[in-house]
Amino acid sequence: MGIALLKKLNESMPDFLKIMVAPIIRNKLINNKVFVEQIKMLEDYEKYSDKEKSDFQLNIMRNVLVHAYEHTEYYKKIFDEVSFNPYEFKDFEEIKVIPLLSKEIIKENSNKIEADDVSDYYVGVTGGSTGEPLKVLLDRDSIYKEKAFIYYFWSKYGYDIKKSKIVTFRGVDFKGKMTKVNPLYNEIIFNPFILTYANIDKYVKKINKYKPEFIHGYPSAMANFCRLLIENKLSLKVKIKAAFAISEECTVEQQKVIEQALGCKVISFYGHTERAVFGEQVGYERLYKFNDIYGYTELLEHEAGNVVCTGYINYKFPFIRYVVDDHAQNSNDKGYFIEPHRKGATLIGINGERISQSSLRCHDASTFSGTTGYQMYQKEYGKVECRVQAVQKISEQKINMIKKGLEEKTGKCIDWKVIQVDEFELTERGKCKTIIQKCKEKV
Repeated sequence: MGIALLKKLNESMPDFLKIMVAPIIRNKLINNKVFVEQIKMLEDYEKYSDKEKSDFQLNIMRNVLVHAYEHTEYYKKIFDEVSFNPYEFKDFEEIKVIPLLSKEIIKENSNKIEADDVSDYYVGVTGGSTGEPLKVLLDRDSIYKEKAFIYYFWSKYGYDIKKSKIVTFRGVDFKGKMTKVNPLYNEIIFNPFILTYANIDKYVKKINKYKPEFIHGYPSAMANFCRLLIENKLSLKVKIKAAFAISEECTVEQQKVIEQALGCKVISFYGHTERAVFGEQVGYERLYKFNDIYGYTELLEHEAGNVVCTGYINYKFPFIRYVVDDHAQNSNDKGYFIEPHRKGATLIGINGERISQSSLRCHDASTFSGTTGYQMYQKEYGKVECRVQAVQKISEQKINMIKKGLEEKTGKCIDWKVIQVDEFELTERGKCKTIIQKCKEKV
């Protein structure tokens, strides 16, 4: 039984039954052959000598390059044009002859980049800095590989793959409820959209009853929860070993309020939907080290960003020398300081609810289909204007569809207005933020 089927089964189960069968469902992930093999690879790699690590990295890269050459029309053409022979690859400097891969190239050559030998895959959607979606294909094995890298990283902070329980703050379809049980990942997901001063005690009681060891989610949502704990002079009875931040930048202010309320470290990793890079946090303020067997990372100046990566875990849609919208710089060999293009901006609900940019992303690709991007503008609590751009005039039906999709995400805490505009509001540096927040808000 694969993860996709387990997720469908999970949706139809009542919570009490999910809790009862949690160990069985969880074992489908942690005993999966691909997952187990990836964990073992990570454990073995730690024991290798420097020479063995170098040879191992070269071998993984060679396999990726050969596969792309043999099974994709795009890379076959590109490699031949620059006289690059993947079978004789011996040094990472050699790949510099391969042209960079941009989002524009992907959109124009999507079918040609798709590998013809991987039949078990699904469509992933990643948003750009203006919300414009990029559709990519991801083989199902990459799900298990990705989880192996995440759990192995978390294990350095006490996470036990078989036993640890976790509570998560992120945006999913809660159907109006406060929580959602997810036995596959041994977690209870808490609704960040309805969290307020008035109901914080209910969240605390639920968490204390579940007795998690870790907290996980969007840093803006976790910080809002912790801010409410402090303001209400509440604390958790359970000991939280670490807070794992995902999907958006964790600011220093957010980190401080989480640490103050929970008494633990805030840890994050750097990655993308495309699964081409994985950075493990090694210090405060976005200092990371790239995992060398997840992918190969270069730092090159480019108009979109200087992080260029080649991924190793997704064979369906190879990302080779892919330009990311982020910037990084070496910090005295201690790691890389990463400046993401996506800031942790939030919207504010009618009762002070904090709604992060990440939780608003519509991954179905249909909500904003036919548009070239969107921007959310707020100057009053509980009211947001979603500004949409498109090549042609958007129909009233489409406007209503977008509004409905956003309402399903946020419920009644936001009154949405959707309009079409010719231009987005830009920063002083000419950049476009997805959320323009004019309300004064706390951490």
